[in-house]
Amino acid sequence: NEEANKNQNKEPSEEQWRSFNIAAVQHYIIPAYESLASASAQLKSSTEDLCQNIDQASLDTVQQDFHHSMNAWQSIQNINFGPIEIALRNHSMQFWPDKKNHIGKQLGVLLNSNSPQLLAEENFHNASISVKGLPAIERLLFSDDALLKLQRKPFRCDVLTTITRNVS
Repeated sequence: NEEANKNQNKEPSEEQWRSFNIAAVQHYIIPAYESLASASAQLKSSTEDLCQNIDQASLDTVQQDFHHSMNAWQSIQNINFGPIEIALRNHSMQFWPDKKNHIGKQLGVLLNSNSPQLLAEENFHNASISVKGLPAIERLLFSDDALLKLQRKPFRCDVLTTITRNVS
C-alpha cells in the first residue's frame, strides 16, 4: 500500500506528458475543431439559403444550425493557445463578456451604415471583433421579429451572411 502511494504522488515523466499531449491533440482538440468547422460550414450554407428565400422554415433551419455551431464552439473554446490566438480569433468567435454592450452598439452601427463596402473581406477584416462572431449572429437570428427584419431590410441578411462566412 505504501508503494502504491509513492507511485500516485510521483510526477509524470517527460514521456508520459508527451503521450498525454499527443493523445489530447489527436482525440480531443483536432476532432473538436473539425466539429466546429463542419457546424460553422453548415451554418454558412443555411444562412446563404435563408437569404435567397427568407421564410420561417429557412430561419428555423439557420437557428438550429446556429445552436450546433455554438455547441461546437463551447466544446473547444477552453483551448486558448495555438492558432486560435492569432488576430484574437477566439474573441472574434465569441466576444464575451460584453458588459458594455459593444456587440449591440457596433452591430447597430454596421446595420445602420447600409454599406456593402464595410462587408467586403478586406474591410470586414478590420471591423470590431464584437460583430464578427456567434453573439452577433445570435442577435440577428433571435431578435424580436427576426424574420420580418430580415425580409424588410436586405442589408441585414448581407451582414448575417458576412458574419457566418467569417465564423466558417
